[in-house]
Amino acid sequence: VRPRLRALSSGRVWRSALTVFVPWAVLSALFVGLLYGVAQQEYRSSANDPQWQLASAAAHALDAGATPGQVAAGTPVDLATNLGTHISIYDRADHLLASTARLNGSVPQPPVGVLATARSAGTNRVTWQPAPGARVAAVAVAYSQGTVLVGRSLSKVEENETLLLELCVFGEVVILLAGAAVALCIARPWSAPAAR
Repeated sequence: VRPRLRALSSGRVWRSALTVFVPWAVLSALFVGLLYGVAQQEYRSSANDPQWQLASAAAHALDAGATPGQVAAGTPVDLATNLGTHISIYDRADHLLASTARLNGSVPQPPVGVLATARSAGTNRVTWQPAPGARVAAVAVAYSQGTVLVGRSLSKVEENETLLLELCVFGEVVILLAGAAVALCIARPWSAPAAR
């Protein structure tokens, strides 16, 4: 009889524990998922901020009389190996006027429609992959005679996103383990046989 009572008691403990643990697990997963989503979106949106500032300043300088060569000046940036910011100036027909961007010895061309959208909307923010392993967060801003395109590598941002995901997964595992322990502690008194 005693083994059977112990089995019944054990079964009640597990059922009671699951009653506590399942809502805990669902809520924690929703919370951690929401936290990751918000933080990841913040990473991505802020990845474009420096480019937008530089592109806007460059467009203003061009409208004020600066030449494309003066605005897009500096050391060339190899998109395959360099995480730095690069700038390209285009005319109204999307012909390249000046650029600090380089890939395999030439200036990479942005995807079709990026510059046209910027001219019609005033600005355009895109994620661009000119080559395998080279992803760029780019911002195009229109000026009176064409378009300015400023970009930089997403490598560091993606590293931060990966680290964020790992931390969120680790945190969720810790929360689930803690939830399981709490559920068992709560369930035992509920399932204990009444004293006689």
